[in-house]
Amino acid sequence: SEHGRYLLVYALNLCFLDPVNLLAPKSRVDDGVIWLVMVKSSMQRKDIVDWLMNMKTGGHVNKPGVEMIPVRAFRIEPIRPPGYLSIDGESFKFN
Repeated sequence: SEHGRYLLVYALNLCFLDPVNLLAPKSRVDDGVIWLVMVKSSMQRKDIVDWLMNMKTGGHVNKPGVEMIPVRAFRIEPIRPPGYLSIDGESFKFN
């Protein structure tokens, strides 16, 4: 069980987020693993910029404030509603 405050959480079963960004370098299509890529809310702005600049090469892995957790299943439960969640580019409001 993982608890914390995060700026963003990606769940990927592929190594690339899009045609350019290598977000989960260890991911393999047929391994049955979902990679949770989480950026902690305590991350400094300069580190966020560095994270964004290094996504193309996978250089963001092991940076302070970035967690990469391999899972087979997950559940995201917001601590304090209301808020917003985006799934595949679609925004969902939760209460």
